[in-house]
Parts: sequence; C-alpha cells; structure tokens
Amino acid sequence: MKHAFLIIAHNELEVLKALISLLDNRNNDLYIHMDKKFKTWNENELKKCAKRSKIKVLSEISVNWGDASQVECQYLLLRSAFAGEYDYYHFLSGADLPLKSNLDIHTFFRKHAGKQFIHFDSPVAGKEALNRVMYRHPFGKYLKCTRYKTVTKVLFLTDDFLVKIQTVLGLKRKLYYETIQKGCNWCSITKEFADYVLREEKKVMVMLKKSLCGDEIFIQTLCVNSPFIHQLYDKVFSNNYNACKRLIIWNEENRKSPKVLREEDWGRLLNTSSLFGRKFSMDKQKDFTQRWISHIRTENRRSIVR
Repeated sequence: MKHAFLIIAHNELEVLKALISLLDNRNNDLYIHMDKKFKTWNENELKKCAKRSKIKVLSEISVNWGDASQVECQYLLLRSAFAGEYDYYHFLSGADLPLKSNLDIHTFFRKHAGKQFIHFDSPVAGKEALNRVMYRHPFGKYLKCTRYKTVTKVLFLTDDFLVKIQTVLGLKRKLYYETIQKGCNWCSITKEFADYVLREEKKVMVMLKKSLCGDEIFIQTLCVNSPFIHQLYDKVFSNNYNACKRLIIWNEENRKSPKVLREEDWGRLLNTSSLFGRKFSMDKQKDFTQRWISHIRTENRRSIVR
C-alpha cells in the first residue's frame, strides 16, 4: 500500500524537516507546498531529510488564512500527487508530526482500507458554516494578515456587516451542492475519493471564491453529497478528531487556534489512537518537540527490528 503525504507549510522549518525524516519510508512519498511568503528554506536541505521517500517541493501560492488560496493549495498538491497511483492521500500541515511509527500507520490503513478519514463538526452544519460559502467575504484574506488586534477586530466586524447586508438583499450565491458540511481540513482519503475531489475542482473553486475558511467546507461537502459518505470511518459527526485520526487540542482561552503541544500533553500523545498530531513548535516548545521526535525515531527503528 502506497501513501502520499500532502504537506502545507508556512513556518516551523525544523519541525517540517523532522516530519519528512520521520515519514521517510519506501511506501511513503511527500508532496510539500512552501508558502510563497516563506523565504527561509532550501529545497535541497528538505530533500536531504529523506533517503527512501520521493520528495516534491512546490511554492506557487501565497496562502492566506480563511482565503480560497488554502483550497487552491490543497488542489495543487492533490493534482501533483495523483498520477503516482497511491492508495491514500493524507493532508498534513508543516507543524504536524506522526504519533505512531510508519509500521503502525501502514498497518492501520491496511486494516481499514477503503475508508475515508474525515472529521465533521456536527450532524448538521450551522448558520455560521453556511454563511461562509453562501455569502461573499471580500476582506476574508485580510482577516488575519495583521498583528494589530484592533485592525483585526474592525475587519471581522466589517465582514459581519457585509454578510448582514447580503442577507437583507437576498444576495445568496449558488452552492452547487444540496448539503453543506464543515469540519477539519486535515484528512486522509482514498484514491477513488481523491479522483472525485479533483473532478469537482471547477465547481468547488467557483463556489468558494470570496468565501471564508472554505478549506473546512469542501472535503466534507463533497463527501456527504456523494456515495463516499458510506465509506466514512466514523459516521457519527460528533466533532471527534479521531474520525480523521488526528490529535488536535484547542486552546481553552482561544478556541480558534490549536494549542502548541507541550510536556503536559506527553501522556495523551503516548496513549492516543490517533496517528498524527498538531501542532508542534521548535520555536515555543523546543525541548518537548525534540523529545517527541526522538521517541518516534526510536519507534521506527524498533518496528524495523520487528
């Protein structure tokens, strides 16, 4: 069974290098997109991190939070990898690390071959999720492009106001799909579903133009409006990240941002059934992150001996 890991990176270069080295395996190939704004990286240095895996590095898109450029980037990576005849396509961020050995990851996907590993927030998408795609958000790409909290707050209030105006005037856009759904954009999908996602690209990009956080909408929406809904690993739609086999812990004080994993999370990482975790940071939690990298390296070596 062959795996393509589609990695979207914009910072944390040392974590990305570790991710490449930990996934390095003859059954894994890595397709990496480096944000066009991210300048402090070298392609040869990235490729040196792997000895067995094929590495392809792209840097074509300036990816902005909340903007359709996120989805453009995912489509770019999926198109780049699709000709490789992989069984699974895994979307990861450059701040992710594996929580299991390559052997354990491969064994899991062999056991559950044909399943789609996709997270859903809830059984029915709420008004907030629908508003993301039903109405246009002309300032969406700028909502997190400033470090000034006051400017950010003004931009969000402006966005809310524009949505209310569109609602009053009945300026709804064509959605193309009967049901809209929402969840985590990090997922693992089969070649068959990846093929369907690629065939729907034109409609998806038209629908998501000037949308807000469409990357959390399109995979889930495509799945529930297709026969692939019957292939879901977890069909409960209960905001359980184990549905996509990711461990993501959200900040208690700011639910919009994942917590940087640290020493207090060590036991949870060891005992989880999830396969990938985020987010790790060499800048903020260097000792802990290095310790976890060493742990997975040891697990990879042990699995070879087995």
